[in-house]
Amino acid sequence: MDSLSVEETTAKIVSEVTEMREESVKYFLCDDGSYIAATYAAPVHYNENGVWKEIDNTLTLSSKSGETVYSTKGGLNVTIPSELGSGKRFTATNGGYTISFGVKSIDNSLSAQAKVVETDALPSVVKMNSTAEISDEKVTASSMAQKAETLTEKQKVEKFNNEQMTVDKQSGAVVYKGFNQQSDLEYIVTSNSLKENIVVYKPQAEYVYSFDLDSDGLIPVEQPNGSIILVESAVSEEAVFTLDAPYMYDANGAESYDIELSIKENGDEYVVTVEADSIWLNNSEREFPVVIDPTWSAPNSSIQDVYVINGTFANSPRSNSEIRAGRNLTNIVRSYIKLTLPTNLPIGYSLYYSTLVLKKQNYFKVSKDIDIRAYDCKDAASWSTSSISWNNQPFDNSNNGYLHSKPELLTSVAAKSDLDSYSFSITKAVQRWLNGEINNGIMLASSDESTKTQVDFYSTRTSASENRPGFVISYQPPHVARQVWNPTYESSTCRAIGVSCGLPWTVEISPDSPWLTVTDLKANTFKLKVDENTLASERVGTATVKMTANGTGIAIGTITVTQFGAEPSVVLDTEHLDVKHTNQTKTITVASNSSWSASSDSSWIEIENGNGIGNSAFRMTIQENPKKEDNTTGLRTGTVTVQAGTVSKTITVRQFDKVSELFNPINSDGISETRPSTEYNHPLAQWAMKLAYSAYMPLTGGFSGIAPGLFMEDNIDSAEDVLKDYGIKSVAFNTDKKDTVCHIIGHKQIYADINYNTSDNTNGGNNATLGVYKNVSGSGFEGCFISNDQSGLRSDDAMDSTGMYCGGYSGSIWNTLSS
Repeated sequence: MDSLSVEETTAKIVSEVTEMREESVKYFLCDDGSYIAATYAAPVHYNENGVWKEIDNTLTLSSKSGETVYSTKGGLNVTIPSELGSGKRFTATNGGYTISFGVKSIDNSLSAQAKVVETDALPSVVKMNSTAEISDEKVTASSMAQKAETLTEKQKVEKFNNEQMTVDKQSGAVVYKGFNQQSDLEYIVTSNSLKENIVVYKPQAEYVYSFDLDSDGLIPVEQPNGSIILVESAVSEEAVFTLDAPYMYDANGAESYDIELSIKENGDEYVVTVEADSIWLNNSEREFPVVIDPTWSAPNSSIQDVYVINGTFANSPRSNSEIRAGRNLTNIVRSYIKLTLPTNLPIGYSLYYSTLVLKKQNYFKVSKDIDIRAYDCKDAASWSTSSISWNNQPFDNSNNGYLHSKPELLTSVAAKSDLDSYSFSITKAVQRWLNGEINNGIMLASSDESTKTQVDFYSTRTSASENRPGFVISYQPPHVARQVWNPTYESSTCRAIGVSCGLPWTVEISPDSPWLTVTDLKANTFKLKVDENTLASERVGTATVKMTANGTGIAIGTITVTQFGAEPSVVLDTEHLDVKHTNQTKTITVASNSSWSASSDSSWIEIENGNGIGNSAFRMTIQENPKKEDNTTGLRTGTVTVQAGTVSKTITVRQFDKVSELFNPINSDGISETRPSTEYNHPLAQWAMKLAYSAYMPLTGGFSGIAPGLFMEDNIDSAEDVLKDYGIKSVAFNTDKKDTVCHIIGHKQIYADINYNTSDNTNGGNNATLGVYKNVSGSGFEGCFISNDQSGLRSDDAMDSTGMYCGGYSGSIWNTLSS
């Protein structure tokens, strides 16, 4: 199981983004929108029909060419024979080539059954751990629970994330017990290696082990560091498989590289021989068991690591199951690491941090504490894991000599015996590499190489995949922190909008939104400003952030701005309209900041173009005011309402009939401006107007609501009351009281007994004629008259300035009224 420890993140992983997978990389989405790209030391995926699937190195029994074997799915696609014996072969596939090899038996007595075991249950692991120092501190379930309860929220998130990034089923192992009576043979399968451990339990006269190899056409080439690579042609330098230079170590951790690895042709195949130094193995200081470790690997690791050591092995690299930094009793050690960056990082991302995670394998301290420092090798000479040594390393190899080169320090971690995982912040270096600068790797060294303190870390070659190195990159895809802004109708500026982008970027406003502008543009933020929205309707605009990549603008986020409208308002060019009795068409101008509609509460007022937006107009057609069934007409009033949202305005429309419009002249604004009767100073004029006006009133009785004009104000009398007010004591009409005087005068000859009693009256008791004249003698005037006899209008009847006749100049009525 591969696992990573991340100490810099506080964002919690939500899920893996499977479509972004790479061979050795997983991508995880976090709850704050950021991503983590986790790179593992060995492949964790294999490609099947264009889809990256998880490698499963669980060894399962299957049949191949009629033989029972253990096999894996993905990775090297290894098969392991269920038993050792003549003709039994191991196979591994990489790059379209399948190599096979078998353990060569000298006396044909080779026989052992394969037993699948957990990696940590292998004899080599169990025996080595049994000699390790045991701490007095005892860990119980309760103490572990108590420790879990004391975790901070940040630590809980880190623990959860580490669990999410752990990849299971990354290794499988078998052991052939007693394969040559003196030793066990172990095979550990990982995604890019088939590690062979020869576990020797007792001293022997010699330690020679041979294997038949079918290279599938690949050509073996021996390397200066003692390894053998298999290449496609003699001129090719790219290895398809590598048989690493073997080393051995005893139960006390003592190491030796005195192992000769050789390869010779043998017909169509090759014979690979591993011969360990018997002098070192049979030394009385050896603590058995001793493990001899040759490993087949495929060169597709995303992490390459090696350590260099001064003294005896100063001229060769150390490619073991661990890398080291510090100083032991006699030697100084440094480690060099190269990292392959993920390839699916999006264009324009912003790097948050990057961390290299190393698991502690051993801690050694004699004197004082040290820090383990990580340096960027950007200004150093190039190096490779196959050729680097203490003597040719890119930094000064004297005690603390690397400081003379003044390398850039990336981070420093205090070495502690109880620290199991070391996290080195390498953000600065990774940022440079991602920007295209040279990736020359990282060096780990002690802060004081004269101090005898050393930390050993598990390397990419360790059997337990969960202990291998890894590194993570936390990043934010190019994006805009805000997607929506809903300002009020007033002019305002939003708070700063964050932009996460590793490339130059600009902001483009939608062309139909001149009211929206960009302000306060900075490296990672900008603001938006809106003008006041005078309209009642909302308006929508967008601001699109585009990054420039390869000369092309690529949108990385859009902010949608929806500005609310102002309170609706309606202003009309009139709120009162007087019109004549005939058909009328009027245009009403509307000033509004909203959509509006016009409606009428009266059937005789028809609305045209009654729906509009903003400043516009509508027309209303007013039908003719007709006579009623009883052959009368009258004033009528209607209301037109203009509605805009919750706001409304009304127009009162008053239409006169044919007679009343004579008394109510209408000005250019559509309003009657008839002068009140009180403004007339001649009593006869006032009487004549009142009498004429009362023609609309009942002959007798109280006030009638029918009012043809304004000049009478609120005091409207009947015709009878008007006559009595001017001294006429009694009036008898020969008509029904329900008829108005106007109707009677206009259509009937009326005789009335008018009794009066004034001091100047000489003709009291005579009958008088109350009538109407119509265009008498071509005068063009019409009006009411009173005659003192029944002869009707006489030639001597006079007409005053109001157009009113009073027959009988010699009559006392005229005299009385005129007085």
